Amino acid sequence: MNRELTNHIIFAPAAEPFHEIISPWQREFQTQIGQNHATYFDKEGWLYFTRERFDLLYPSYGDTYPTFMGL
Repeated sequence: MNRELTNHIIFAPAAEPFHEIISPWQREFQTQIGQNHATYFDKEGWLYFTRERFDLLYPSYGDTYPTFMGL
């Protein structure tokens, strides 16, 4: 993967705050997904961000709306 591109990769877990309708299970799943991604990125030495600025409060972020819908 292009190192310049990976400087901008952001994945779960999201930053706080979480919207009140997001369940504890969904919050924990965010962490599990992020840990899985990090394992593979770390193995390759790729850079990434987590919990930087994209939260699960504002429904227009890429993963917030599906989370609101229970997906």
